Amino acid sequence: MRQDGFVSLWIGKASTQVELDAYIRLSFTDDGELRASQFMLDFALPRWDESCREAECYEKGTSNLREILSGFSYEDQIIPQFEKQIGPVLREVANAVVLLYNFKHQPKSATSSDGPISLKFIGVAEYHP
Repeated sequence: MRQDGFVSLWIGKASTQVELDAYIRLSFTDDGELRASQFMLDFALPRWDESCREAECYEKGTSNLREILSGFSYEDQIIPQFEKQIGPVLREVANAVVLLYNFKHQPKSATSSDGPISLKFIGVAEYHP
């Protein structure tokens, strides 16, 4: 759900940036109705502000949380929080990251997706612009 000052994080695997973008991208019908992305369906997500989304697919994967989140907005604030939540080392090598800013995800069902894009919901952190 939308909430200023929070960022929700998903980490996992994707083949390419194009596939990751297609998995996440919001689209609309000719009538202007939102067409749910597979990401929205997999994680029961409402619409978010696209200008508050960052996503990256790296060629080479890593299990280092700090390394995979390096370069994202507010990294100095969010990396320590996520390290406290899950530790500095991921359980698996990952190459894909999705961050939704001003969004506090509160999962009611699935915490991971399966298929060509495999993401796991990691958690929520606070940040101050």
